[in-house]
Amino acid sequence: IPLYRSGNVAQVVLLLSVARSPLARAFEVWMPDANGHLHVSEGFYEPSLAGFGADNRSIEFVAGKGLVGKVFESGVPLAMDRKTSEVFSGHVGVAAAGIELGVAVPVHDGRRVRAVVVLLA
Repeated sequence: IPLYRSGNVAQVVLLLSVARSPLARAFEVWMPDANGHLHVSEGFYEPSLAGFGADNRSIEFVAGKGLVGKVFESGVPLAMDRKTSEVFSGHVGVAAAGIELGVAVPVHDGRRVRAVVVLLA
């Protein structure tokens, strides 16, 4: 994940994980379309979440709504658990998939948020 300062890449965050002790069960990159609606542009899901991944590729978020939209609008990382009522509003099948936690990190270009990276565990 590139981190910018004054329009230049200042640092890069690399997330590493191993199969026996994964960092997350799902990893998504959400990017805005021409209308500003956020869609999954890249998604990686553990095999047991294949259906969850397929279902969630067809949804969208708007700025300020759900975990993805809140981070896109604020530009600040956010972690929320499933017990928070609005945490995954918009994500389909979170409870059935056994997902308990979502962590979202904005990707800036130095001026604005370009994408949101989400880890689901």
